[in-house]
Formats: sequence, C-alpha cells, structure tokens
Amino acid sequence: MLADSLPSANGITLKSVNHIGIPVRNLDRSLKFYRKLTGGTVLFADNPMYGKGLSKGTKVDNASLRFGLLKIDNTILELIEYENPRGKDFDRKNNDIGSIHIAFEVPDIQTVYKQLKTQGVEFNAPPYTFTEEDGAPDIVGATFAYFKDPDGIQLEIFEPAKS
Repeated sequence: MLADSLPSANGITLKSVNHIGIPVRNLDRSLKFYRKLTGGTVLFADNPMYGKGLSKGTKVDNASLRFGLLKIDNTILELIEYENPRGKDFDRKNNDIGSIHIAFEVPDIQTVYKQLKTQGVEFNAPPYTFTEEDGAPDIVGATFAYFKDPDGIQLEIFEPAKS
C-alpha cells in the first residue's frame, strides 16, 4: 500500500502504541532475559493461542503459539513463541527491511554498559556519542550502543543528549 493512498490522519484515531510483539525461540528464556534486563513486571507468562482465527490473522498456516506480556513503565513487550510451525532463526542485519530494534533509554549509558558487559551481554561496539560530524544535528550529544537478545534480535541502550 502506498502511503499516498492512506486517508488523512483526521479520519483515523490511533490512540497509542499498545505493545511491541517479538517472536522468540524460547518464551521462558526470553521472559527471564527481558525481565532481568528491564526490571519489568510480567503480566502473564504462558498463554497458549491457536485456531483458525489466529492462522488467518497472522497468515501462518496451522499456527499455535505461547505468549507472555512484560510491562516496562508505559510499554508492553509481547514475547511470542510459535510452537507450530517453528519459525526460522533471526538472521537480519540492521539495514534489512523489516529489522526493527527496541531502544531502552538509560540515565547513564556508561554505567549500564559496564553492568551489562559484566553480566555477559555482548555489544556490537562500545557506546558512541553523536557529534556534528555525524550529520544529524538534532541528536548531537546523544549516546547509543547496540547489543542482542538471546535470539540475536538487535536491542539498544540510549542516553539522550544532556540539555
């Protein structure tokens, strides 16, 4: 669908982002990882879902899955383990279409970076602070670092520029 063919925002009411869904290989492992990472609250940990409606809505034939929800401040992560059919392992790069990432804002990126490294988290590179040479004047002074979850999905810690 072309963006030009969408109706104007005046006719649509998208209230807020309700949740972010992430297909995972192992629901229990991922809930544990994300809970430890964020300190979020598990709303529920193991809901089964299956049937014709799910298969039709997701365009996944004979779909059955387990899912859990993790509340992090005003955001909910939905972690989804497809039991049937099993999905392929994540193999995308940041520049691949459809590869999203979740950025977690932190108050002190250097401290969080060191804590996560101590806990065995592997980062793509140490935290980087944007400068004028990066060509993005609106984020000069902001700092980021990418790392991966247990399934190889890109995540980010992000510290906004100091005002």
